[in-house]
Amino acid sequence: MSLESGNGRLSFFKHDLTQPCEGCSAPCCTMLVLPHPAPVRWMDFDFLRYSLGFPGMEALLYEDGRWSLVVHRECSNFDARTRRCNVHGTPEQPRTCVYYSPHHCWYKRNFNGDQKHVAPPDVLRLDLAKLDRLLQMIEFDPEGLMVSWPGWPAVRDAIAQSSTNGAQQPQQTQRALP
Repeated sequence: MSLESGNGRLSFFKHDLTQPCEGCSAPCCTMLVLPHPAPVRWMDFDFLRYSLGFPGMEALLYEDGRWSLVVHRECSNFDARTRRCNVHGTPEQPRTCVYYSPHHCWYKRNFNGDQKHVAPPDVLRLDLAKLDRLLQMIEFDPEGLMVSWPGWPAVRDAIAQSSTNGAQQPQQTQRALP
C-alpha cells in the first residue's frame, strides 16, 4: 500500500490504487459465517453449546442481538501458501466474493489482527467457555424461556473479563425481557 505521507492516510488518487487485501490474514476465505436465530429458550442455548463442542466452531454475538455460528475451515479455492484465491477474477469465482467490497471489509475489522489483545468492535467471539460465562448471566422460566438478559455492555464486559481473568464472576446486572 503506497501511503501519501507518514500519517497513514491516502490521497484520493492513491486510495484508488491500493490493494485492500494486502497484508490481510484472509478471514473471509478461512471461515464460514452462518447466521443463526437469536436464542430465546434454554434448548436454543443448549444447541449452541453442542455446536461449540465441535472442533473449529465459534459463535458470534453481535451488538444488535444477532447471532452467527462460524466454521473455521479454508475455502477449497483458497491457496494457504500465497494467501490468495485460486479463482479470483475468473468466471468460477463465487458471486458472493465478486460483489464483496474489500474497501469496507467486515472480516478485516473483526478478525484480522491480534484478537488476544484487541476486541472486535461490534461482535463478541464465543468459544464454549465464554458461552458458559454468558449463560451464568441469563435466567429462564420453568418452561425454559429466557426471562432476563443482561444487555450488551454487561455481556461485553463479562466476556472481556473472562478473556483476561477466568476466575472472576460475571456481573449480575440483569433486566427483565418485555
